[in-house]
Amino acid sequence: MRQRFLVWVVVAVAGFAAVVVAQQPEADRGHVHRDGFAGREPAWVAGATNMKVTERDHRIVANSYFNAPSSEYLKVEAQPASNKADAEFVYYTYDTPACPVQGAAGEEPTASVWVKSFRSGIQLRARVVLPKERDPKAPETPLTTVIVGDTYPDERIRSWHRLTIGKPADALRKQLPVLRAQLGREIDPAGAYIDQLILNVYAGPGINEVWIDDLDIGPCTVDPKKPLKGIGRPVSRTKTPGKLDAPPGTLPNGVAHPYSVEFVAGRILIDKKPFFMRAVRHAGQSLKGLRDFNFNTIAFPANVDAALVDDAVVNNSFMVLAEVPVVGSGDPGSETPISVGRDADRLIENFRRFRSGDGVLLWDLGAGRTTEQLRSVARTSESIREYDPRRPRGVDLWDGYSAYSEHLDVIGSHRWPLFTSLELDKYREWLLQRRALTSPGKLMWTWIQTHMPEWYLALATGKAKPGHLDSPLGPQPEQIRLLTYLGLASGYRGLGFWTDEFLTPDLAASNSSGRDRMIELYLLNTELELLEPVLFGVEDEKTMWVPTNNFFVKAAVLRGKRGIIVLPVWVGPQSQFCMDQGSMDGLKITVPLVPDGADPWLLTPANYENLRATGGVRSVPGGVEVTIPKFDLTAAIVFTSDLTPDGLVVRWQDNIRNGSAKRAAQLAIEQAKEIYEKVHAVHEQLAGVAPPVRGADELFAQARLSIERAVKAMANNQPDVAYRDSRTALRPVRVLMREHWKNATVVLSTPTSSPYAVSFYTLPQHWELARRIQGARPGGNLLRYGDFELSVKAPEEGAAVNSLPGWTTRETHLDAVKAGATIINVSDVLRGGRKESDPVPPGAPNLGRHCLRLLVTAVIPKDEKNPKEFRPPTALERVSLAVDTPAVALPPGSWARVSFWALSSDIKGSADGALVFDSVGSEPLAVRLEPFKWKQYYLYRQVKADGKLAVTFALTGIGFAFFDDVRIEPMELPPAAGR
Repeated sequence: MRQRFLVWVVVAVAGFAAVVVAQQPEADRGHVHRDGFAGREPAWVAGATNMKVTERDHRIVANSYFNAPSSEYLKVEAQPASNKADAEFVYYTYDTPACPVQGAAGEEPTASVWVKSFRSGIQLRARVVLPKERDPKAPETPLTTVIVGDTYPDERIRSWHRLTIGKPADALRKQLPVLRAQLGREIDPAGAYIDQLILNVYAGPGINEVWIDDLDIGPCTVDPKKPLKGIGRPVSRTKTPGKLDAPPGTLPNGVAHPYSVEFVAGRILIDKKPFFMRAVRHAGQSLKGLRDFNFNTIAFPANVDAALVDDAVVNNSFMVLAEVPVVGSGDPGSETPISVGRDADRLIENFRRFRSGDGVLLWDLGAGRTTEQLRSVARTSESIREYDPRRPRGVDLWDGYSAYSEHLDVIGSHRWPLFTSLELDKYREWLLQRRALTSPGKLMWTWIQTHMPEWYLALATGKAKPGHLDSPLGPQPEQIRLLTYLGLASGYRGLGFWTDEFLTPDLAASNSSGRDRMIELYLLNTELELLEPVLFGVEDEKTMWVPTNNFFVKAAVLRGKRGIIVLPVWVGPQSQFCMDQGSMDGLKITVPLVPDGADPWLLTPANYENLRATGGVRSVPGGVEVTIPKFDLTAAIVFTSDLTPDGLVVRWQDNIRNGSAKRAAQLAIEQAKEIYEKVHAVHEQLAGVAPPVRGADELFAQARLSIERAVKAMANNQPDVAYRDSRTALRPVRVLMREHWKNATVVLSTPTSSPYAVSFYTLPQHWELARRIQGARPGGNLLRYGDFELSVKAPEEGAAVNSLPGWTTRETHLDAVKAGATIINVSDVLRGGRKESDPVPPGAPNLGRHCLRLLVTAVIPKDEKNPKEFRPPTALERVSLAVDTPAVALPPGSWARVSFWALSSDIKGSADGALVFDSVGSEPLAVRLEPFKWKQYYLYRQVKADGKLAVTFALTGIGFAFFDDVRIEPMELPPAAGR
C-alpha cells in the first residue's frame, strides 16, 4: 500500500505539472520599461569582448541594492592582450522593447541604470536599429550602430551612481557621419529605435565587481509577441507530457527557475552557495514592504493562495517556507485505496499552490510535532522526496529530535519565553539541549518571538482578537534582540520571525502598534547579513561559551574558516518580563586561540570599528582580551585578518557606508522617538497610582538629549554617530521602565502572581488589580486535601496520590527515567532540622506530617561498566510527571487566590525544571521553582467562563520537588475603578 501511495503521488503530480501553465503579465504599449532586478535570474547577458574574460559570479543578490529588494551582481576577471591597440571592452547586454529615437511628437526616449562598482570606467551604451538600412555584412538584417552614454566616475567608486543616455537623437546624429564614411553612402535614420542597452564593464585588468539596479528606458513600443529579458531561461531538456521527467522546480511553460536548492553537509545551498534563512511569517503584510526590511524567506500556510506565492517569488524575490499537510496516519494497515487517493490529492493540491516546487526553499511538515506523529510525518516526507529528492524537508518539533533526524534534513524548535517565568538563560539552555538531542549533520533553525501571544493580547485588551490597540503593548524590541542573538549563538543557522497583524512594514500605518519592533527586525536582519559570510564556515561543534567581566553577560565564540565570531549577550534575570538597562562601559571578554594577525571588528548596521585601533585588545593568559567600550545588550565582533580587495573588511565598508548606514540610523532615530512616546504615555498613566520613580524627569531628559544629538548628527551626514546616539537614548528609558516594574513586583512572590505584572505596558492594570486586592480578604480554602495529611503514616515508598479523592497523576516520558508522585512522611531534614513538635519560625512552612513529592531519577543502563560513575543525560526528550488537583467551582469572572509551599532540587536535563500552573493562567503564567529553599507562592487569577479552577504540579527533569499547604481561596474584590 505504501508503494501504491508513492506511485499515485508521482503520477498525479506529473500530470498536474504537464497541464498547469504559468501566467505572464500582458505588456503595455508606449510605456516606460523598468526593471528593478527583483526577478529570479540575471537579466544582463554576456556579449562581445576583445579579450579573455572569465565570469566569476553572476546572480541576483539582496545584500546590496539601490532600491530594495535586490540588484544584479556581476564579477568578472579580465585579461587584455598586452599588445592590444584598440579600446578594450567587455560588453553585457540587456534587450529592451523598441524605443523610437524620435517619437511622433518629437519626444525622445531616455535610458538610465544605477551602477555600483569597485572601479571606475563602467560605461552605458545603447544599440540603435536603422530599419531603412541594411547591414552589408548581413543584408537580411537591418543596420545597427552604438551610441554612448555616461561613464562611472572615480569619485563614485563603491557608491551607487546613475548612468544615463539623455538625448539619443543627438547622439545618433553625431554617429551618422561615421557611418557614411564607413559605408560610402548616405544613411536614412527614419524610424530608428533602441532595442538593446549595453554595459562595458571593463575597468582594467583583473577582477571587477559590478552591481546593477533600477533600469528605466522609454517611452517604448512593446511587441507582445517578443519575450522580455528577465522572465526566465529556456529549459535545456524536453518535457514529456504525463511523465515527471523535467527537473523539480521546472515550470510547465518550459521556464526553469534559476535556483538549484539542495541540502548538503548540514547546509541549504542555492546554486551551490550557502543560504542563511531570515524568514518572516506572513500575516497579511505587504510583500514588498517585508522585502524592504531585509527578509529573504517568507512562510506561507498550506492553504495559501497561489497568486500570493507567485507575487512573493516572482515580484519580490522571496524564497518560500512551504507548509505541507501531513497525510495519513502512517499505519500501513489502516490504508485503503480511497484513503491513498485522498492523501495523494491533498499533496497534489499543495504542490499546485506552490507551483510544483518553484520558489520553495524548504518543504515544512508542520510545527510542534511530537513523537506520536512521527510515522505520518515520515510517510509524508518520503512522498515528497520521491517527487523532489534534493530540496530539503524540515519539521518543527517539541520532542522526538533523535527519531525525526533519521527522516528529515532541517530540524526546527521554538517556544515563546516572553511574558513567562522562563528566564532567558534557561531559554538559552533549552535551545542548546534541543541541538544536543538532534543528530549531527542537520540544520537547526528556530522561530523568534516578536509578537504578543493570544493569551496575553486577550488579557491586556479584554478582547480575543482586537483589531486595534488603544494603548501601547510589548514585546520590547530589546527582548526580540536578545532572543535573536541567543538563537544565533546557540547554533541555529536559520531564523524566522513570528509576526502578528500589528507588525507591518508600513511604519506610517495608523494602527501600526509594532513600529518599534519592526524597525528592530530590520536592524537585526542587517546585522545577520554582515555576519553571514563568516557564519557559513562556522564549525558548530567547536562553539564555546565564555564568561565576561559581567556575570549577566555570556559570550558565545563561534570558530569559522573566515574568522572567529564573538557574540556577547545580556541574560540578566527577569529580562523576559521587563528589560533591565543591560548596558555597561568596558565589557571584557577573553577569547582563546585567536590566530596571529586577526583583528576584532565590532559591527553595527551603521559602523564597523577595529577595536585594536581603540586600544581594546591585549594578550592575557588564556587568549586575547577584547574590550567593548560601550556594551549595549548585544554585540557582534569578528576576528579576521581578511583585508583583501574583495575580503570581509572591504565588504563591510561597502555594505555599511554605501548601503545600510543611513537607513539604519534614520530608522533607529524613529524607533527611539516611538519608544520614548510609548513609555512616556504609560509613565503618565502610572502617576498617582504607582510609587514614583526617583529621577524620572532626568531620565526622560537624558533620552531626549540623545535623540536630539542623533537628529543633529544625521543632518550632518554622520549616520554612525546618529545610530549610536539613538541607541544610547534607549538606556535611560529602560532604566525607568525597569524601576516601575520592580516597584510593582517587589511584594509579589513571583512576577506571574499577577497576570498584569508580566510586562511594563500592563502595569496600570496591575496597580488597579493591586488596589482591589488590598481591599479584599480571601475566603475559606475550597480545595480539599491540599495539606496532604493522611490518617496513618505513609509507607516508606510513599502513598499513592489518587488515594486523595479527586487528585490524579499523569506521567509520560521518552527517556530512560523512573518517575513517581507520592505522598510521603515529612522528615526533620525537610523541616530544616526542626522536629514536628518544634515551633514554626516566621517564613517557614508548617509542613505537618505529610507532603507531596515528585521524583524523577535516571535509569542506569544494564551494560554500564561503571554504575557509580554514571552521569544522567544533560538533555531529555520528554519527561513529564504531573499531579492535578480536583477542579474547584467558582463564579465565572470572580477572582481567586492560589497559594502553596514548594521546595525543589536543581533539576537536570530540562530547562523548565519544576513548575506549577493553574487552569486559568496555564503554562504561560506558570511558577518555575527556585531550587534549595522552601518558598510560599501566591497567584491571583480571574475565573474563566466555565467556573472551574484547578492546579497542576509538574516535574520535567531529573530531580525532586516537594509541595504542601495548597489552597484555592475566593477573593471578593471591590469593583474596578470607573464601575
